[in-house]
Amino acid sequence: MKKNYFLLILLAFLGNLMYSQSTTVLGTPGTTTNQALPVEPYYGYTYSQSILTASELNASGIVGVNEISAITLDYTNTTLTNSDDWTVYMGHTSKTGFSSSSDWESVASLTSVFSGTVSVTTGTTNTVVVTFSTPFMWDGISNIVIAFDENASSYGSSSDDFYCRSTTATRSLVYRNDFTNPDPASPPSATYQRNYVPNMSITHTPQQGNVVIGTPGTLTNQTLPIEPYYGYSYSQSIFPASELISAGITGARSLDTLTFEYTSSNLNSSDAWTVYVGHTLKSSFSSSTDWEPFASLNQVFSGTATVTVVSGSNNLVKIALSSPFVWNGVDNIVIAVDENQSGYGSSSDDFYGRATTLNRSLIYRNDFTNPDPNSPPTATYQRTAVPNLSIAFSAAPSCNLPLGIAFSGITSSPTPRWDC
Repeated sequence: MKKNYFLLILLAFLGNLMYSQSTTVLGTPGTTTNQALPVEPYYGYTYSQSILTASELNASGIVGVNEISAITLDYTNTTLTNSDDWTVYMGHTSKTGFSSSSDWESVASLTSVFSGTVSVTTGTTNTVVVTFSTPFMWDGISNIVIAFDENASSYGSSSDDFYCRSTTATRSLVYRNDFTNPDPASPPSATYQRNYVPNMSITHTPQQGNVVIGTPGTLTNQTLPIEPYYGYSYSQSIFPASELISAGITGARSLDTLTFEYTSSNLNSSDAWTVYVGHTLKSSFSSSTDWEPFASLNQVFSGTATVTVVSGSNNLVKIALSSPFVWNGVDNIVIAVDENQSGYGSSSDDFYGRATTLNRSLIYRNDFTNPDPNSPPTATYQRTAVPNLSIAFSAAPSCNLPLGIAFSGITSSPTPRWDC
């Protein structure tokens, strides 16, 4: 027993090493200057925005959900004395470029990640490292917009500049002025539209094994995994092994967190969730009564579900499993969600989903009848859809804990033993 617990601790330690923090260079650094990006030290004030695409983050090796905790910029000089008062914002964006000099991403969609004094680190290439006071959680899917607001009133030398790389699209806007300090909440027309972005390295930490299953869709009104506009819901959705493997979950793994994408900022009266996961031989549901038997499912969560509001992207409902599910790496899985709160929310409260070719979901919803997962009624709908889903996973335990042990008919005093 002790050896087994030591092995579990060792596996967890190795898992943490696997998903440790690293710093990654985006794209191929350029040698272009005089783009006033991310700030223009030769002017009094600057406000800029630059778009970083998901594809270039992926190509650089930043894949899946990552916590971004710092950025590093390449600089020409050794001091930023008169241009060192920075506020930095980040956010998700659907933009791939800026269409005009006024096409700023709204600051309401951005999160302030740093506000303070920056400095130069001298070296072969001088750098400005901005360590975030509030790390930014990239969703692994969306493009990112990063904004720089420089507020020191004075200016430096004409030789003070940052290195940039070229882009095919207009991926940066910049306003600079000696006298007017722009308000990020209502920026003036940009002084320049640029087919450049600043050279940048990103310090990031992958969120342990968090991957997106399939290609997220924009379907709503599928009542999956629950229907917040009704009193009670019970649903089952099938996710084939091929989708998990394509997402990077290979071999036996512990499924630790399920994340759904949501339209609203709260779950109102639809937050009492019990979640079940099980292996299944089904690839689809053949009828509105073809539920996966309750006996084949494992309860992995029971409690209050909450919404994480994400700037510039879909809000999330993250279910951290109190009893992680060990997937065998071979079978399809079925995820069942039982919502037990008697009230209901708004008609605009909904979850995003994606279309499937087969009937891969069943859902029962009712204002008055709370269905029993052990004997569910005929489904209200069969759906050729599943909810958008991300799964956080980790190494499977080397020896699963036994479940449902019972003793009977024992007349002596045996010493139970469990060997792995």
